[in-house]
Order: sequence, then C-alpha cells, then structure tokens
Amino acid sequence: MTPITKDLLANLNYATVFHFGPGCGPKRQERWRTNGQLKTWKTRPDEFRQPIKHGLRDYGYLDETNAHHFHLESECPHAWGWDAEPNSRNPEVPNA
Repeated sequence: MTPITKDLLANLNYATVFHFGPGCGPKRQERWRTNGQLKTWKTRPDEFRQPIKHGLRDYGYLDETNAHHFHLESECPHAWGWDAEPNSRNPEVPNA
C-alpha cells in the first residue's frame, strides 16, 4: 500500500476515501473521507494538514503524525465493506 504523503494528498480529488485502523479487515477499520483543502506551510515544508470526516458528526485531521495509520480505500483488499453485494457498480464483489 502506498504511504500517505503530502504529495499524494495534493493530487487527490475531493471526498477521497481512506481507511483508518490497525489492520486491513472489514471490522477493524473506519472509513474517513477528505472534507476540505490541504493545508501546507512554506516555513515547515514537511508538515501538512488535511481535514477529514467520518460518519455524520466526526471530524478530524490527517497529518504527518497520524498518516501511517491511513491507507487509500482503492488500495484495500476489503474496500467494499461488511455488507457489500455484487451490483453493476461493483461486479467483482464475491457473494457472501
């Protein structure tokens, strides 16, 4: 999986989904999505802050201190979640 860096975040679209958690399993991770503009500083080039949202009311920031806990949903083998069923958008989802 690709590590989350400032350069990667600068090239992502709005509402890109990340997974947060210790492992890559459906019940051990949370889905977070970008929720604003990436903040960077000229005087501190290694630092960044990306606003993120989880669910309806949880907000936070993805930054250089916690980026190692996140990975892109598109790179996760369990990207379709717990109750996913095959459909026209996700034809590769196996039957449960």
